[in-house]
Amino acid sequence: MAFHMLTNSPPFSAATLGKLLKMQVRQKPPDIRKNIADIDEGLAKFIESALSKEPGDRISDWRVIRKILKPAGQFHLQLDPDELAVTIRFRDTSYQQSASFINAMQQLLQEEGINHGIEMHRGSDANEGEESVSK
Repeated sequence: MAFHMLTNSPPFSAATLGKLLKMQVRQKPPDIRKNIADIDEGLAKFIESALSKEPGDRISDWRVIRKILKPAGQFHLQLDPDELAVTIRFRDTSYQQSASFINAMQQLLQEEGINHGIEMHRGSDANEGEESVSK
């Protein structure tokens, strides 16, 4: 699905269902780098793994997938020329305190009519989830 979304075409295509199934079983999946030369290496590796014929070669551990797609300590943010990003890190702060601050900021941004997005990322492995709010 990721291959299709990024390239606007499925990894395999055939005139009949039978031919398509044979391709999916027998042919090596195409390298997404041939379609997108500047694709992030981690994303390319993830897609290659997901398309692997051998189930043992597919990455199934969410922690491994997360590290491939977003390496720890690296935050790649691509901004449009008219965008500004602010990073706020909460340390030694309860979830309630952090949420209260974020809610107040969200309300202020809405009151001011500022088009914005808020992303929250947790740093510990115990809390793998990410939340995102966009306005």
